[in-house]
Amino acid sequence: MLFPFLVFFVSQCDYMSVPTTVFTPIEYGAIGYAEEDAIEKFGDDNIEVYHSNFMPLEWTVPHREENACYAKLICNKAENERVIGFHVVGPNAGEITQGYSVAMRKAATKEDFDATIGIHPTCSEVWCMQAAETDVIVRFSQVDLKTLESFLQKVEEVTQEEFELGRGLCPSRDAPL
Repeated sequence: MLFPFLVFFVSQCDYMSVPTTVFTPIEYGAIGYAEEDAIEKFGDDNIEVYHSNFMPLEWTVPHREENACYAKLICNKAENERVIGFHVVGPNAGEITQGYSVAMRKAATKEDFDATIGIHPTCSEVWCMQAAETDVIVRFSQVDLKTLESFLQKVEEVTQEEFELGRGLCPSRDAPL
């Protein structure tokens, strides 16, 4: 034996966290579970889905279609809303997806995404802003009426100034500057 002091560690690849991108004129990137697969594996009651449409800044000058880009996070509620699915349709999806694959391998939660300050103006900042948007609750069947009314009341209370400062509905950004 030439190298008895060497110890080799063998680990298996986690194929669910491998980032994938389809390079079409509008790119698609994904990591982890599709919504249907997550529901099948973890159960409908354990899945929360957050999604947003967005328009990249570079599309404003040529007056391209609004809301043509899409961002989606799939979270496992049983694990503190750990992000188990990440999907994006838009320009630079490959670049965006590659960066978030590290976070998902490290078991990032929705709260981790919300507490991150996005770089403006980038396509990737949409994941840091989903908590401040009114369309964040997308599965109304899982929300009781009282919770929904409370959320809508909070939306109405956010002033324009608070919204522009990035505060309001996102608790991690409510602290004074």
